[in-house]
Amino acid sequence: MLFRSGETRAKQEIGHMPSRPMRVGMVRHLAQPHESDPQVVDALENALAALRESGVEVVDPLEAGIFSVQFNARLWYMRFRHDIESYLADYGDAAPHATLRSILDSGMVHPRYKDNLNSLDAWPHLPAAHPNLNDMDRVRDRFRAVFADLLTRLELDAMVFPTFRFPPVENGGVPTTQAGEIPPIGSNNYYAALTGFPALSVPMGYTQDGLPLGLQMLGLPHTEGRLVQLASVYQRSASARRSPTL
Repeated sequence: MLFRSGETRAKQEIGHMPSRPMRVGMVRHLAQPHESDPQVVDALENALAALRESGVEVVDPLEAGIFSVQFNARLWYMRFRHDIESYLADYGDAAPHATLRSILDSGMVHPRYKDNLNSLDAWPHLPAAHPNLNDMDRVRDRFRAVFADLLTRLELDAMVFPTFRFPPVENGGVPTTQAGEIPPIGSNNYYAALTGFPALSVPMGYTQDGLPLGLQMLGLPHTEGRLVQLASVYQRSASARRSPTL
């Protein structure tokens, strides 16, 4: 989904796009067959074909060693209590809860997630005082610099890859592909969150069981309008979305 900070700009830009062909880079490193569900890989190939059929130029593969860089995503998760409580505070008295502890004590949390959420609730540091902040900033700045270079130098409107490498799992369910993991699994959403670059996810198809799969498009800062236009062009060609049934 689009970052809210770009919504107004996106609406203003949609009608003022450059006439050059759209161009995307396919990040194969985020869709390797041995780390992805075959149904996701098949849907991805169909999505790339739809992009090409719509006139979008596809650089495939997009060679980028940055995606081999390991980082501990949990370091960023540790600020969860701060973020959710800030979110709830925006709603004031209308929010059903004001704290993560209140949510945990409500009896409404699935047992599968309690231990993880309790550890996040116990984290004592504010985001600005995170003990690993300097290392986190270095990782963020490195990814930002490489992404900006790739997108600019190759004249890409977006990098594209599966939103998740595995199908969704019922809340509290155990993934059959990676036992022991807590769903959702195979997430490629780290990169937009890590860099702050705008990204959106569009329907990419469905599994044999009718579960939705997504294609993520990530672009440079302040190019939300171009991403919206790219998504629109893709969706008209792909016809990958089904109206939900109740």
